[in-house]
Amino acid sequence: FAVLVFAAIAYHNLGSKRGAPLASSLSILANEASSHKPLKVIVMAGQSNMEGYGTIEGSKPGTLRTIVSNPSTRKDFAEATDGHGKWVVRDDVIVSTVDQGGRFGSLTAGFGFNSGHIGIELGFGIRLADRLGERVLLIKANWGGQSLGARFRPPSAVVKRGNPQGKKLVKLPDGRKCGVRFKDILDTVRDVLGRLGEIVPNYDKAAGYELVAFEWHQGWN
Repeated sequence: FAVLVFAAIAYHNLGSKRGAPLASSLSILANEASSHKPLKVIVMAGQSNMEGYGTIEGSKPGTLRTIVSNPSTRKDFAEATDGHGKWVVRDDVIVSTVDQGGRFGSLTAGFGFNSGHIGIELGFGIRLADRLGERVLLIKANWGGQSLGARFRPPSAVVKRGNPQGKKLVKLPDGRKCGVRFKDILDTVRDVLGRLGEIVPNYDKAAGYELVAFEWHQGWN
């Protein structure tokens, strides 16, 4: 419940250029293709599990390479490759992440906490774009090892229950106080949305963008 409230609050603070409703990451958003539709934007926030610590290469069981090579599992993960031993590159899914120095580009293996790892963005982005039949933008605003009740603390929780963990609070533009990472999520999304012409190839400014979902993935804390 707390995560759902957090998602709703963050979405309210961000707003939407097209007035899109909040949607679950599991919702079917659309099933039509059009070059004149607003760019679908999904905010992917969270801790280390959202950053992505899944190892890509290596012979150790559990790496992406062994999974796509193993006869018993490769069929289920074939979409991660181009069919010729290389990792697929999806130009219909653009990823922007706070990790790797603010890296952005077409979805492929390597958008985890560093370029040797993946997070849920790989499978999620591929399946979502296939379902929608149109281009999407995934904004990853994630920082590992920080509590949802402290660094990510929303302003409503500060008002109702204070700051029991005693972590630093910062002010939003409207004066409300929140956890540092809560504000960082908002600032990250605003920054990316303000640079769509740079981040998204051939971005259709006339069609605009639409914030359609907020996804939270927890970590250890």
